Amino acid sequence: MRQPTYKWKAYVLLKDEVMLKLPENIDIFSIKKEFQTMITSKRRFERISTVNQLVEELERQLIINPDKTGIQEFYNVIIVLNALHPQAIELDLLTKVENLAKNCMPLPPRSTLPPRSRKDRLTDNIRNILAIELVMCGGKDWEHFAMKLGFSLKEKDTITYSRVRIKQGEFDDIEKQMNGDIPLILNTVLSLFEDRCMKFGVKIDLLDHIIDILKRKEIFGTSMLADKIKKERDMMETF
Repeated sequence: MRQPTYKWKAYVLLKDEVMLKLPENIDIFSIKKEFQTMITSKRRFERISTVNQLVEELERQLIINPDKTGIQEFYNVIIVLNALHPQAIELDLLTKVENLAKNCMPLPPRSTLPPRSRKDRLTDNIRNILAIELVMCGGKDWEHFAMKLGFSLKEKDTITYSRVRIKQGEFDDIEKQMNGDIPLILNTVLSLFEDRCMKFGVKIDLLDHIIDILKRKEIFGTSMLADKIKKERDMMETF
């Protein structure tokens, strides 16, 4: 049986947290009618009597799917719920749903360079873990991480490092182009770094490189995220 992805696990945990916060006597009809056009079966629509059933039906139709279509409609369900029942879901929890919805947005197409291998390209799941965890850290950890790509090369070959690293001006331009959307910024920066490594013939295991950056005390000071990436790598190697 296929293991659930990191995005699915994060979504399920957050959905469960939301469901526990729901008040009694919810006006489910007013909520579900906002999504009636998405539910193709009239019978299924009429049977929906709880918010959880509404969300499950949207999942069944793949309208909500962390790995494919995202969870924007789950966020929209919560917005409609809060409009009808003010402050039913507190701001902190609503913000967590909003951030996860952004992180689960389908990734844009990659550049058309040579086919990737496991070592010179990061999988979407690894990218998603990085995006979700770095956003959840708060502050500018995500920018700090992006600017340190290639850091280990600096110690061995400063010329190569200068060719592949992400410069501050480039990062600022990407951030502006992506309207501050952190998952898209990180995805674009990672792809740019991958492309440059391939272009200049830099032989590097990107997973090991990412783990090395996250483990360095002078950069992050904690290995928790590095451990999560290593665990995901180990799972990949078992298939």
